[in-house]
Amino acid sequence: MFLKLWTRGRTGQGRFLTHPEWHDFLGHVEAAALMNMPVTDRYHAKQGRSTGRLVFHRDGRTLVVYLKRHFHFTWLERLQAWIAPQSAWSPAWLEWKHLQWAREHGIPVPDALAVGQWRGPRGRCQSYLALRELTGQLSLNEWLPHAVAIRPRSEAPQWWRSLIRELARLVRIMHDAHHYHQDLYLCHFYAPLPTRDDPPRIQPGQISMIDFHRLGHHPITGFYWRIKDLAQLLYSSFLPEITDRDRWAFFRAYLNVRKFSNADRRLARWVALKAKRYLNHNLAKTSEPALPMVQKHDGAHQRVSKPAA
Repeated sequence: MFLKLWTRGRTGQGRFLTHPEWHDFLGHVEAAALMNMPVTDRYHAKQGRSTGRLVFHRDGRTLVVYLKRHFHFTWLERLQAWIAPQSAWSPAWLEWKHLQWAREHGIPVPDALAVGQWRGPRGRCQSYLALRELTGQLSLNEWLPHAVAIRPRSEAPQWWRSLIRELARLVRIMHDAHHYHQDLYLCHFYAPLPTRDDPPRIQPGQISMIDFHRLGHHPITGFYWRIKDLAQLLYSSFLPEITDRDRWAFFRAYLNVRKFSNADRRLARWVALKAKRYLNHNLAKTSEPALPMVQKHDGAHQRVSKPAA
């Protein structure tokens, strides 16, 4: 057994999976070449990982993907890669599994076209994940200004109510299964660019979700992670297009209740408190003006002003 582990430490071993469409456009691409391939645009890198947009053309067809690459790993991931090289130890492969879980539970997510992980000599580990672009769609924080310009609330109230209900439905699917996104901001929800010809309601399945790399299954400590998810969503909802009424409509749809119970109000207070901590943390890192937090205590709205510098 020890000799087998020692041999693994001196040699490389990988695990790869590709969609037929990916292979059709690129053929056989070595993992090392893919990790060093320059992206087309929207390149972003931090903390040992990068994301970029790639556009491929072949026989008059176009394939657009977002390539996520991971270059540095924790000591625990390196140990797991050494002991069990064929398991899903890398961030790329874990997100691929999380996307599978989301799709199986009815959550629209981008198509995963290629995933790979490998461990090289001397503990070197890398991984990548290629996701089909949600072409023609925008994240909700960018989508909302377009939607307001095209369909004001007074002209299409059902459209806005159905949007809130669909967001609540997606979040509830995860939480009912004791799964928590752990990065649940509005920018991770995507919708097709709105037009005046759209149906009067947002249909189930029309909103997609991205960035499932942190998805966690917490059947015992779910209450904490539920608060964290809802607080992240609340924190990201302070946009000019979203009102307090919208936030409470979402919370009511999420809980599937007409009237809040005492337990619901306690949950709302915990969520608001957590969101305020996100706000204070952001204030400590940036000089940008903060948006107000809104809480509700027994039917009364209370606005929490920006903390003093």
